Amino acid sequence: MYLLQQRAPAIPGRQQAFAQEVSKWLASANVKQVLLLCGLDAQYRREQQLEGSQLRYYSSSTSTDATAGQQDGGLASGCKAAGLQQLEADVLENEKELHGLLPPWPVLQQLQDSGVSSTLVSVFAAEGDNAADAMGLAGAVLTVLGKQGMVMNAQQQLQVPCSWAGLMGRASVDTTLF
Repeated sequence: MYLLQQRAPAIPGRQQAFAQEVSKWLASANVKQVLLLCGLDAQYRREQQLEGSQLRYYSSSTSTDATAGQQDGGLASGCKAAGLQQLEADVLENEKELHGLLPPWPVLQQLQDSGVSSTLVSVFAAEGDNAADAMGLAGAVLTVLGKQGMVMNAQQQLQVPCSWAGLMGRASVDTTLF
């Protein structure tokens, strides 16, 4: 298992080239499945999305194939088994329209075009202190990977990184503000 983190968009005007190169590299390395993580803009949620789990998943094979979980090595079925909801089609289209040049959308599209199976796990997150959203996303990924037998202890306790201690400019943040 490999982990690749893209923390910022590619240089303006180079997003597509970057996505093509990453997809080409993954395909040439014979990678069979890719798990992408991202935040979704919480301000665009619909009324029925305001309550309940803010976690969603999208599998490249769910849009075109009824046997989705089989083609992507079971990551989609792992997401279902972990209780994640499938990303609604209109939310997906809205995200692509509004943020199409930002990660992970160009890479996700290029992976689909290259035939590399991909699954996106995401969380609706708002501006401000979204550390709890990040921890929830990490926990969901551990659960999904645990359902696939890819991690030994999917129920392990996650710890907030030390680098988050100064979050929002203070050592201690009153989370009731958010």
